Amino acid sequence: MALSQKHSGKVFVPWFNTSEWRKVYYSLHSGSETDYRTALRILKIWKTRTPQLSAGLEGTLIVLQALLLEDNTLEESQITQIYALSIMRFLNLCAANTDRQGTFTRSVEQHDLPKWLADIRHDVAHAHKLPCNEILKVGLETALQWLLERYWGQQFELIQDYEVCEEQLGLEVTEVVTLYARLLLNIHNKTEKDISGVYMNRLNNLIKRKYSMKPDQLDAETIKSVLEETIRQLLSDQSNQKAMAKNIEVLVSNEYMLGVTPEIIIGQIPLSFRNIWIDLLDILNDNNLLLPLLDKLYHFTGNLLMSNFLRHVASLWINEIFKGLLRSRYLEQEENVPEEKYSQIKDNIKFKSPRQLPEDKAQQFEDKVLNSPNEYVFNYLESMMLHNRRHEDYIQETKKLLSKLLSNQNTSWDNNLATLDDLPELIEDDDADAVPKVEVKLEPKVIEPMDVATTRWTLIVDTKAFRGCPLGVLPHQQCDTNPTLAY
Repeated sequence: MALSQKHSGKVFVPWFNTSEWRKVYYSLHSGSETDYRTALRILKIWKTRTPQLSAGLEGTLIVLQALLLEDNTLEESQITQIYALSIMRFLNLCAANTDRQGTFTRSVEQHDLPKWLADIRHDVAHAHKLPCNEILKVGLETALQWLLERYWGQQFELIQDYEVCEEQLGLEVTEVVTLYARLLLNIHNKTEKDISGVYMNRLNNLIKRKYSMKPDQLDAETIKSVLEETIRQLLSDQSNQKAMAKNIEVLVSNEYMLGVTPEIIIGQIPLSFRNIWIDLLDILNDNNLLLPLLDKLYHFTGNLLMSNFLRHVASLWINEIFKGLLRSRYLEQEENVPEEKYSQIKDNIKFKSPRQLPEDKAQQFEDKVLNSPNEYVFNYLESMMLHNRRHEDYIQETKKLLSKLLSNQNTSWDNNLATLDDLPELIEDDDADAVPKVEVKLEPKVIEPMDVATTRWTLIVDTKAFRGCPLGVLPHQQCDTNPTLAY
């Protein structure tokens, strides 16, 4: 029985959850060709799962496929025909799929589409000569903009999850994230390092069950997309979010996020290495897991058992994450970012989601860092405090105080410990300027014996005055009146 029949009022959709849908949404709004290709790849996966997509999704898929055409392998006439057919299919799906014949122009206007798009469709269908590629491409770009406003924009606030119990994937979220991290490094290093075994077998089963495809038919990028979707699905469960927060240190190691070559570190994480982790950082940000990651990175910088290089890389990652969050905030709050400001943030991590760290949690993280600083704090201090909206003067003053504090803590010494056995040798090594030795003769002091026989002794009954006094110490010799007494 179909899902919509078993659950009245619900619609069967091809995405795992709202996080996956929003990933496509943010990719389409970025304006980047790389992000467009990411969105197209996910849309194709949705098409495989559900061949009959909604008009908004099908229209987006049609337009993106045309705009991302590899035109260097096609003749101009072929490109023209593909562009023209794509515009016609888009209009038929999104503007005229329910209208009677002869009312197409009115339908286009009712859907807030420009009339010249309807004219292009008319020329494609009836004219002997097709419009030029430049006009057709503008038509496709206009169609995409219309889709972003009329479908993606309106659905963004309405879409929500409805979870239906299915068979367990047989995968723990930490295992999937670990496998995903290994795959990222393989793609970055252009190697095929062995990731077989239990993880790979489970991944194979997942692909067979979900996509009816053999794993060897998929390339690395497609497997990457499958893993991303699986991670998002698993993290939609609160218990899995807690498990990932607890085990997020699996990423903070020289095998994964810290596994960069020492020779290419110059004050920052190399962009080629940093950028392979952006999609995973986006997923963590969407699921409130950036703060646990920052916390693990901070504790790693203070771990004296780790090499100085790895601690340095961990601190650089903290800096990169805060700079990426700053970029998202600037672009979200300011429609027109000044050129000078944009030049400072354009190379920061490009988070697709505008989500920010909770202010109270970010403040607690800053307090923790400032209460227990180490020499690597200067790699991320400024970006962290700017993220927490600190004034520039306050940041500079904090830097000075931390520099003074850490310089005092790191005072060097020669590691040579002297003992009493070394004293004669040290005395012999004294130079002529040493203080001269002075021989002091002490005259013995004679204490007159007390005449015990004539002394009157009285037994003390009330011993309150002696409370807190050690045995053999008189009442007037209490520590509060004579602090030099050693008890």
